[in-house]
Amino acid sequence: MNVGDLKYTFTDKTNTERTITIPSDVLKAARRDKIPNKVAIDRYLADLGYLDETAVEETAKAKAPKTRTRKPNDTKRGIIDLLSTAVTKAFGATEVTNPERQFRFEIDGNVYEVTLVQKRK
Repeated sequence: MNVGDLKYTFTDKTNTERTITIPSDVLKAARRDKIPNKVAIDRYLADLGYLDETAVEETAKAKAPKTRTRKPNDTKRGIIDLLSTAVTKAFGATEVTNPERQFRFEIDGNVYEVTLVQKRK
């Protein structure tokens, strides 16, 4: 066993507990490739025939991105509607680009844009 090598105990595909030495080169390659040590070790064990390739594939899958759902803000929607209606009556047509945040209009060939920002407490 060399300096940096790792003793690793696992259960192989026949459900037998085994302890083997993982070379330090495997862990260095994991750091270089920016993959978790567990994935690198599983790949190494699969290459030696101790694990099925399917276990390595499942471990190596990327996490699914989190999608954030936003609640509609009726207050902001109402303010944008009120402001755009007032500007429409005073200066002509407005274009609501985001019903809870923004609208734009034109006066004398110049385009103006109003953005509503709600400050957090």
